Amino acid sequence: MKEYTDGKRTIWATERAYNVIYKQQGFRLGRKPETLDEMYVTELRQMAKDLGIEECESMKKAELLKAIKELTSQKAPDNEPIDEDPASQD
Repeated sequence: MKEYTDGKRTIWATERAYNVIYKQQGFRLGRKPETLDEMYVTELRQMAKDLGIEECESMKKAELLKAIKELTSQKAPDNEPIDEDPASQD
């Protein structure tokens, strides 16, 4: 599921639901976080899962941030832009 907004309301919907229902109502893809700290816990969990971090489903945001940064060797300041595709860091 992804986040979509019409400028006033924000919804979470599958891509199919967006294309069938919400696109014609003026919704567009929602925010795009620039740093790890700006990401929601659900987004961090998905990133951690994609990176192969075990037991990420039970981790809190601080734990997810630490694990992701350690794994990707991202010891940069919190305001440094992130690479959205973890696979491209190889």
